Amino acid sequence: MKRLSIVLLLTAFGLCSCSSANRRHLGTWNSAGADDKTTVTFAEKTITVLNSDGTSTGQYSIDYGKKPIWLDAVTDANKPHKCIMEFIGKEAFQIACTERDTRPSDFTTAQDVMLFKKQTDVMQFRAKE
Repeated sequence: MKRLSIVLLLTAFGLCSCSSANRRHLGTWNSAGADDKTTVTFAEKTITVLNSDGTSTGQYSIDYGKKPIWLDAVTDANKPHKCIMEFIGKEAFQIACTERDTRPSDFTTAQDVMLFKKQTDVMQFRAKE
């Protein structure tokens, strides 16, 4: 019985840690490239992209079980994108996407690899007098 309790506890801990790891893409990310200023916001199943072409929204799915991570998105213009993504630490990821039927297989041969950094909201509070 004690062994079963330990296994259940470890399983529950594993499920909790996996689910938070599989949500690390959520939030707002800014491109780190000097030429392309792009902001991407991931909500639960929606993606919003803001760049020099305007704002685009759509639906996405993400598969953390693939290496590199697979991300599929369909924008409001009904354009499908097949992407690969890889986190670099806790505050950045690189991504490569294509509008073709085939997904990039790795970052060394992919065209247009972009680096994004997590946007941090800095709030300043005025001290009460």
